[in-house]
Amino acid sequence: MIANQPFNRLVSIIFTVFILTILSAGVSASEKKLRILNSYKCASIDPAMSGSHWLFDWAATDTFMKVTEQGEIVPNVLKSLEKIDDLNWKLTIRNGIVFQNGKKLDGRAAAKAIQRQLEKSKRAKLLLGESKVKVTGPMEVVLTTPDPNSSIPRALAARNASLFVYDADVMEQAGGDMSKIAGKGAFTAPYEIIEYDPEYFKLKRFDGYWQGKPALEEIEIRVVPDEQARINAIQSGEADLAFYPPFEASYTLKNRKDAYFNVSEKALQSLLIYINLQAPPFDDLGVRRAFSMGINYRQIAEDVSDGVFIEAKGIYPSDLPYAVHNQTYDPEMAGQILDKAGWKKGKNGIRYKDGKPLSIFLLLSPRGPEVKTVCIAVQSQLSKIGMDVNLNVNEDVRGFQKENKRGWHCSIGLTGSLSGTGDYIQPYIRRFTTGGDWNFGGINNSEIDKIGRKLQTTFDTEQQFDLLRQAQEILVSENVYVLSSAFKRFMVVASPEWKDYQVSSYRRHITWQTAP
Repeated sequence: MIANQPFNRLVSIIFTVFILTILSAGVSASEKKLRILNSYKCASIDPAMSGSHWLFDWAATDTFMKVTEQGEIVPNVLKSLEKIDDLNWKLTIRNGIVFQNGKKLDGRAAAKAIQRQLEKSKRAKLLLGESKVKVTGPMEVVLTTPDPNSSIPRALAARNASLFVYDADVMEQAGGDMSKIAGKGAFTAPYEIIEYDPEYFKLKRFDGYWQGKPALEEIEIRVVPDEQARINAIQSGEADLAFYPPFEASYTLKNRKDAYFNVSEKALQSLLIYINLQAPPFDDLGVRRAFSMGINYRQIAEDVSDGVFIEAKGIYPSDLPYAVHNQTYDPEMAGQILDKAGWKKGKNGIRYKDGKPLSIFLLLSPRGPEVKTVCIAVQSQLSKIGMDVNLNVNEDVRGFQKENKRGWHCSIGLTGSLSGTGDYIQPYIRRFTTGGDWNFGGINNSEIDKIGRKLQTTFDTEQQFDLLRQAQEILVSENVYVLSSAFKRFMVVASPEWKDYQVSSYRRHITWQTAP
């Protein structure tokens, strides 16, 4: 055996070169494999379980409605969505759609999937509460909400696994065993899951897809935690698309021919700043106001990121029709506010009051290199007005915030003021209203709560926009409860063959038409 190793290795090399030569010669795009590197695990392929939102990203599931790149919510698997009255919505399924296992998608199958989500998905319950679904025709179901709910169209398009289209029987038979879902054709999507574990899964083309023949034969998604390793794999030809690169790659890859740095048209991901209102010094409005004025938002966007970030003029992207521009950089005014409040600068440049330094602990996650870079910039900027900002890196920022209500001062992360599909209502409820599960800072304002209730029950878009404008005045201008440090474009590093890849602003990274 040992004596034959060199010969066997030579044969293996020759065979590999032979296969690669065949694959590279005259193979059409429709027969090619797309190799994707990602930084996050896909924790589940059962839509009722947490972590299954990646199915949306990689075209492994369909949604009833969908968000376009222009931000419109339009029918997808549904032929139409009709609001019957304030509580009832009629969902009409398109004819001719089948699951990858050959079963027909009809009203009964759709209702089963929706009902299962309503019973088992925390996300669905958050969006839809105690809603009910009823089959009212061969291709029709009626969704009844307990209260008026203007989020229904976006809930039916949501990335966060609230109401994906799937064969509920397959999921029930699997009983939580992911190996019993892969290869069972449980979705209507353009690509079928044939292999899966949290760090790797493989998809193959579903030739019976209802919109047409998908462009690619196979897609592989592999988790590679190190961002530079993902870029190196693109440059060496081992992968085609690398997601979540560091934004510094916009500099390092300029004028390169072995890798291309592509960004989305819109910058919708907010690096939101949560401020802990429950602990000093941020229980003082004056300190919060000075904090907000000591951050140079333009500098973060233009100088720190070379245009990958967009300046945060408020907590929503400034080009949205309801955005209020009420974040301003004014270090001189910030200093005056702190002086008046009794915070005096010491010889070391740090402000003190009653012998205590104005020290701030800024919480951040080690994941997401852009977050750390922004935090370092904020730290430097605030030092100029006498705030001593210390970076506190924590693997589980959300868990820490929930368990240590007074053990942190502020945090920066990609939590966002919008959902992945651009919804502004549910993020508002979760982040800003009393009792919201992501209201880490402890906002407790009756007017904000009242606006939240109106947002959920108001169906007129212009009225919703007006409510959001009112809320921004309370959240930022009047009380400085929350801020945004920057808005981030979605970034992807692409191989030469995929250099024209169009990056989605809404994380629909792959569609049935995606091709080099």
